Amino acid sequence: MRIQVYGFTNVSLLNGGLDAWKTAGGSTNNEEVKPTLGNVDIRSLNSEILVNFEQIPFNHLAENKIDYLDARIPSQFTGQDPLATTYPGTKATGSHVTGAINFPMAEVIGPNGFLSQEEVDAKIAKLGLKSENQVFVACNTGIQASVIFTALERSGIKLYNGSMTELAYRAPEVVNASGN
Repeated sequence: MRIQVYGFTNVSLLNGGLDAWKTAGGSTNNEEVKPTLGNVDIRSLNSEILVNFEQIPFNHLAENKIDYLDARIPSQFTGQDPLATTYPGTKATGSHVTGAINFPMAEVIGPNGFLSQEEVDAKIAKLGLKSENQVFVACNTGIQASVIFTALERSGIKLYNGSMTELAYRAPEVVNASGN
């Protein structure tokens, strides 16, 4: 979850949204709420769950025992929706990093919120990830990847917050694969 990147540990997730809240007996009302001004203590980035550009050997993922999950929708991953549409002026020749595995956030969410751990584990098992590998997850800006991170958090996964936005302009040469 992106908020945990900033050091917040007392975080809850309303899984299933407002409908789930109501189904569980949560109360609602129509009162207008005017929040009071508060203060937030932003902490340093949590490097235990965040990986940065310099830490990822993009051209040597397999040799460095890294599974790189790309949480973007399949049409972006395969190149059906060209990268240049989202990132005008990029010099990237492909639509994803060589060796990346497409695992869109829709794989871990159902109509009632996150799928069960068992359902997510079954989908992960089909990806062929190696248990000894470190798993990094990315997308366009880190938001879709945060959903995958939340579903797989128990596994020591790391979030690449820079994602395709950083790669498209900073290192377009590593975005050199297309198709599945």
